Amino acid sequence: MPALPQSVYEQNKNIVDLPEPSLTKIFPTPAFYKESSGQFLLAGHFNIVVKKEDGLDAEKEYLETELNKLLKKSNGREAIQILLKKDASNSDVYRLQITPKTISIVSGTGRGIFYAIQSLKTLIPHQAYKAAQESITLPIVNVIDSARFPHRAFLLDVARNFQTKEEVLKVLDLMSLYK
Repeated sequence: MPALPQSVYEQNKNIVDLPEPSLTKIFPTPAFYKESSGQFLLAGHFNIVVKKEDGLDAEKEYLETELNKLLKKSNGREAIQILLKKDASNSDVYRLQITPKTISIVSGTGRGIFYAIQSLKTLIPHQAYKAAQESITLPIVNVIDSARFPHRAFLLDVARNFQTKEEVLKVLDLMSLYK
């Protein structure tokens, strides 16, 4: 039977959306995702901890820049610890663990750390991207994942789709979320 618009419509009208609580908050869906009860409060007073020998200065600077865009500077209570750490695996598999007290990102490569930072960014509520916040509430999660493909591609047809340099750079930033 050919796929006529009416028959396709009849088949698709019975599809229902999954309830939001059953969806993972990270995209693309990671290999392992476990959410626990509780929350982590990320405020403007944070400290990113990196061992000098791990050579993760660029990743640390990137994470600081991204968080500083979203959070208002604050003083006061104890600084929140965000740990970036290399393991001995030398693979792009990463582990992102958010507990009530810390955020921990571990991978064998800087690329894996970058992927974990992208996953962390997708956990941030969309309202935080509209204006700087005093604090951001994150779920308590344990995530293990890696890129599914050695590369991703995106075709931007500049001959028929004129965009400013800023718009193209924004598209590239958004594309990087799809690790």
